[in-house]
Amino acid sequence: MCLCSFIAAFLGFGWAGLQSLAADSPFLSRWLELEAFLICAGFSDICCHGFVLCAAGGVFAQMQASGSTSVQERSVRSHANKGTTFTILLFLLLASIAYLGMIKPV
Repeated sequence: MCLCSFIAAFLGFGWAGLQSLAADSPFLSRWLELEAFLICAGFSDICCHGFVLCAAGGVFAQMQASGSTSVQERSVRSHANKGTTFTILLFLLLASIAYLGMIKPV
């Protein structure tokens, strides 16, 4: 259920943002168009973050079964470092969304 609602929100905000930027509908206000597009970008960033970190799940299962090795720890560190990029991008997107919410026209 959660995945379906996530995909529906991603597609809905993505369609609304891109459609508005291209043809000024369904939103007539430029800040609302950008807000919808940035929310869609945030959803896609969260999805990419999940894909990067889910690959480390198998490594954690191996570490739990056989103990930790330096190769496995490097693999986990590599996945965590890749996830850091998406985390920083998400914070930037959230800050942009908050800024657009603050400067919206009355």
